[in-house]
Amino acid sequence: MLPQSQIIHFAKKTIICEECGAKKLCFNHVLNTEQKKTFCTFITNSHAFSKDQHLFRTGGATENLYILKSGSAKSYLVFENGDEQIIGFHFPGEVLGLDDLTNNQHASSVVFLEDSNVCSISTNSFDALVNEIPQIQHETISRLNEKIGHAHELLLMINHLTAEQRVAAFILELSERMNLIGFPKTSIKLNMSRPDIANYLGLASDTVSRLLKTFERQSLILVKNKNLEIIDFQKLRNCATACDKCPSVLLNKNCLTN
Repeated sequence: MLPQSQIIHFAKKTIICEECGAKKLCFNHVLNTEQKKTFCTFITNSHAFSKDQHLFRTGGATENLYILKSGSAKSYLVFENGDEQIIGFHFPGEVLGLDDLTNNQHASSVVFLEDSNVCSISTNSFDALVNEIPQIQHETISRLNEKIGHAHELLLMINHLTAEQRVAAFILELSERMNLIGFPKTSIKLNMSRPDIANYLGLASDTVSRLLKTFERQSLILVKNKNLEIIDFQKLRNCATACDKCPSVLLNKNCLTN
């Protein structure tokens, strides 16, 4: 259990979802006007977190769901030997803690990569909200399925793609996710460290740094501090594509069985 000084208490306050920059990405976007008003009454006050502060840790009590309003975070597991494995990076509009809804404890930890803000809804309130607005349940199932699919893609990536393909695919994925929250597809903010990217992709940190420099020399990207600009999408996609027959950057089932 976390010490009292580390437990975040969310005060109840009226939240105006229509003023939120992440409204098109959280649960709010699937609701009609009246449902949005109801939804907002269940949400507790937005809370600010600092870089490197934890939202929750493995083993902590599952009491809330959290909607990331601004900033970014990473989720990770800790093995018995103390090693960490990053399992995801998170951006505005994402709901954190969904996969722990049926458990009494969090199965992973979430720490912020920069100063961030989240909204919260207690698990008890969420149950009541689902009963009142059935669309919320459908959206929850959809997001869980998407998360499972993403986990499968990550396994395919680590097991079947080269280091060059993994890094290129990661950049393209970030581009799509950044675009969803309002950034140009060509501009990516790398709030995660090179070691974090390497950990997530199953590579060495030096390999990630070397490949980013290689992509720069090939005029595919331009990296300046934490900002990455994609210069040539097509060539970067060619680097990421596993084979000529696959429509996406990952191998399809037919390729895996041949």
